[in-house]
Amino acid sequence: MTRIKICGLTRAADVELAVDLGAHAIGVVLDPSSPRCVADAASVRSLLEAAGAYVVRVAVFGRAADRPDLGLFDRVQAWEFNDLDLPADRRIAVCRVGEPGWEDRLATSDPLAWVLLDRFSESAAGGTGEAIPAGLLETAFRLRNQRTGLAGGLSPETVGDLVRRFRPAFVDVSSGVESGPGVKDPGKLRSFFEAVRGASGA
Repeated sequence: MTRIKICGLTRAADVELAVDLGAHAIGVVLDPSSPRCVADAASVRSLLEAAGAYVVRVAVFGRAADRPDLGLFDRVQAWEFNDLDLPADRRIAVCRVGEPGWEDRLATSDPLAWVLLDRFSESAAGGTGEAIPAGLLETAFRLRNQRTGLAGGLSPETVGDLVRRFRPAFVDVSSGVESGPGVKDPGKLRSFFEAVRGASGA
């Protein structure tokens, strides 16, 4: 079954709804360049407390930075980890599909790390809502199909076909279930879960 990560969460009520719907992971953005960044430690703790103990808690960056609160998270997601000392299985390495050299980096990626396929953009590290072209996705999943997730332009309307076609280990959605940056839409969230479960045969 394809698992579901809800990313860019900024409100405890949205975290609680995502968990109630069956999210396997939640993502809290700690990168100050993002409009979904949760800047202060108290707010980070509040969101993680709302998630409870049985959901994978992911710190999300473009370029990762060491922070005192990283120990509260189960995994760190980034496209550049700098000198952050983390075991491979605590990493979600973002592969920005379409970026120069992405195929070589994906093909040689650590098999123990999780990989998230996202659309390369010149203007932002992620969360742009831009879909990855189908031809590039075919190449990506041919190069690596274990511990590989899919992001980029996902919505309740698009995710089902992509899950049926590529069978990603997980899907990661943010803007596709929002009414505004960091504000999740309950109806879109519910529809997204229904689409993934229907396509997964769950």
